[in-house]
Amino acid sequence: MFSRLYKLLAFVAFITVCDPAVTQSSSALPAASGSASAVPAQFLTNVAQDQKAIWTSPFKAKIEDLNWLVPVAGITAGLINADSELSSRISPNNAFVRHSGTISNAGLALTVAGGGGLYFLGRLHGDDHQREAGILTVEAMTNSLIVVEGLKLFTQRERPTDAGGQGRFWKAGSPWNSSFPSTHAMLMWSAASVLAHEYPSRLTAVLAYGLASTVSAARVASRDHFPSDVFVGSALGWFIGRQVYAAHHDADLPGGGWGTFHKSEAEKSPQEDRASVYVPLDSWVYPALDRLIALGVINSGMQGLKPWTRAECARMLEEASDALDDNAEGARLYSALTREFATELRGSGTNYASLDSLYVRATSISGPPLTDSYHFAQTLVNDYGRPYERGMNYVSGFSAGGSSGALAFYVRGEYEHAPSAAGVSQAVQDQIQLADVKPLVQPASPIAAFNRLRLLDTYVTLNLRGWQASFGKQSLWLGPGEDPFLSSNNAEPLYMFRVDQTSPKKLPGFMGFLGPYRTEFWIGKLTGQHFINTQDVPGIVFSLGRSLSRQPMLNGLKVNFKPTPNFEFGVGRTGLWGGPDFPITLHTTRLSFLSSGNAIGRGNDPGDRRSTFDFSYRIPGLRKWLTLYEDSFVEDEISPIGYPRRAAHEPGIYISHLPRLSHLDLRAEAAYTNLPGLIQAPGGGFFYWNVRYLDGYTNKGNIVGDATTGRQGISYRANTTYWISSDKTIQLGFRSNNVDSFFLHGGNFRDVYLNSRWSLRHAVWLESFIQYERWNFPLLSTQRKTDVTASFQVTWEPKWKVQSRD
Repeated sequence: MFSRLYKLLAFVAFITVCDPAVTQSSSALPAASGSASAVPAQFLTNVAQDQKAIWTSPFKAKIEDLNWLVPVAGITAGLINADSELSSRISPNNAFVRHSGTISNAGLALTVAGGGGLYFLGRLHGDDHQREAGILTVEAMTNSLIVVEGLKLFTQRERPTDAGGQGRFWKAGSPWNSSFPSTHAMLMWSAASVLAHEYPSRLTAVLAYGLASTVSAARVASRDHFPSDVFVGSALGWFIGRQVYAAHHDADLPGGGWGTFHKSEAEKSPQEDRASVYVPLDSWVYPALDRLIALGVINSGMQGLKPWTRAECARMLEEASDALDDNAEGARLYSALTREFATELRGSGTNYASLDSLYVRATSISGPPLTDSYHFAQTLVNDYGRPYERGMNYVSGFSAGGSSGALAFYVRGEYEHAPSAAGVSQAVQDQIQLADVKPLVQPASPIAAFNRLRLLDTYVTLNLRGWQASFGKQSLWLGPGEDPFLSSNNAEPLYMFRVDQTSPKKLPGFMGFLGPYRTEFWIGKLTGQHFINTQDVPGIVFSLGRSLSRQPMLNGLKVNFKPTPNFEFGVGRTGLWGGPDFPITLHTTRLSFLSSGNAIGRGNDPGDRRSTFDFSYRIPGLRKWLTLYEDSFVEDEISPIGYPRRAAHEPGIYISHLPRLSHLDLRAEAAYTNLPGLIQAPGGGFFYWNVRYLDGYTNKGNIVGDATTGRQGISYRANTTYWISSDKTIQLGFRSNNVDSFFLHGGNFRDVYLNSRWSLRHAVWLESFIQYERWNFPLLSTQRKTDVTASFQVTWEPKWKVQSRD
């Protein structure tokens, strides 16, 4: 059947270009020259020019092209990773699946015939526009056919029905049987792109892209192609159709503009080419801006992907200034935030270096605290991995930053003190070693006092047209809730290289329905890993004593979309790979990013991978009152969406203000990582633990993600904040967690806390925190324990700046 479609396309192209009547002044074909032979020659010349433009386009890419190349590449990589699993889940009993082969072939035949039919109708009625539409449709499909056959010759990917559906590249045996990319999808989308541009109306777009989407879905349903084959074919087809239309459409004939993927100089934001430092994750700015978003004053903020740069915060404030007329709460927050970002709001051209803050904090803990969330729990969470023990704990530090054109820097350092502690008993240490499947060779030892200078977020950054590359110690907050699963500031900042699209951008063309999006990619190094399993049998491990000579690396990718002002969703993943006996090579890197399954043996292990899906939604009818959000998390699977029963979930609500209590907000959420049947014997725990990296998803012993819920828990959190003014707040909160008895004998804790943040004359901040905790972990103590934490911090923000203009 498919060979007949090739013949049909070739026949339509031949009779179209060889007709001597096709001698219009359109740029698609030459003007009448008295020779019919000039027409096919021009057609072939156009195709040759198109091929040159298509194949050389990667060498003409600009920095701005990253705004669509990165998400397209990310989606492609994610689909290749998911292909085998998704294809295996197609049920042959579905009616659409049973007839999908017929549907896809019939749809392509209809499109080929329709392109030629448009030309003949135009010729019959003397309609130059119809004739051009037919010619360019055939020309675009011809170009797509040439390109797809070239790519198939190179990729030679197995089809879903070959070799167990693994979809391996360069294994098809014959280039004519290659699955990547889909020919049907590329031809359909190239034709649809031309027709949607020639007849720019919503109805044409729905019909053309709807038929192309149906054919594409049918190719996946018939198991002739993997999802990534169809996605790449569709994207390439659309771009080829756009290229043909842009190059050969006669401007004197009707039709739509093909647009551009780049902003003009007049459209560019003044801040777009300037580097900007990130706002620290413990800043008061985030709850203030989150509340403005919940109040409906800001519609473009991406809450599931933080930190934000200072320039991005200023951009959101500029957006907020247009929506404050009838919003008193928003106006109060806006006033304080504009003072904070005064430099950025003044516009571009300001270079500066500044001393941002000096601070000192004293924390007293009476009673035995919990300090190990990887095995039990933490009394203090999301505090950059700062050490604490029973007694008096001190922190004193500073932060400074600067920006000059495309370069910026930030440094935050502090001196930390925590008293010594007795540590756990040998019996507890043995149980921990057993639960982690580590060798029982680690003796219990007391915890030494901590007195050390330490850097927190400290990095340099380079901005290239809105893409910011930074290197140094950095923290990420990847989720909409109070304790995101994938990454938080609970652990010490990681040394990482990070590429961040700092402000939302919109995808071009047919992908624009996803709305504005933001994405970032990073590679970091974990520290404090002691054990890695170098054998194929769990439990046999390789140890180098107190620390490994080489620490594993962490790679990650997160993309958030905002299809509507009220709905945001994001997908993310991380991969832990490298380490002793598992060197980072091109092969292991490809496995970490693209493989969909686990492998055994040195050099074939893809590493420890995790995926998340999160969303937030402002509820209809209560848009400025109630926001619903969810964070979900799965280990070594494609996505929590496909594996809801193997995923951890964290639903929550945020109420921006209460009736007759406009200064009061409320947040409540629950989370669980305790899924029946998902615990590794004899211990381990499913989430945050791994059979290869036995110290798990931690940095210096602290969980990188949700430390409240931990590895095998069910937690509840709630807090309410009274905004006395924009920079004066009092917060009352509650935390609890119950750990499964199968994991280290189980246990639970309950916390109630009061937190206050007070600004004095906009330069001095007073922060106080008091918490009562009651916990019961039978392995640690046979009796229920309590502790009280009281903390007081003074921060001075002198904002000493040295400034100059470009």
